[in-house]
Amino acid sequence: MEEKYHPSITNEPRYNELKQKGLSSTQSAHISNTPSIGTNNEVFRPLEERNTEDLRRMAKDKSVENYEDMNRSELMAALRSIDDSSENP
Repeated sequence: MEEKYHPSITNEPRYNELKQKGLSSTQSAHISNTPSIGTNNEVFRPLEERNTEDLRRMAKDKSVENYEDMNRSELMAALRSIDDSSENP
């Protein structure tokens, strides 16, 4: 039996696809391990598919400093760094 790279992931191709779209490891694992009965695209939509207003709202919710002055790219980077740091305490 072949051992998976992520043994807790039940759908490895879906997990990798979601990671490439910008979702965090936790979000990707959750979605890939959930049976396909529909998705909540708003919650798990990749950052690249969100507009600047959505990104600012998310940054505000996560207490990102100076989010009001950031452009779209800076907002995505700040949100990713928060997700990455919360996954690796």
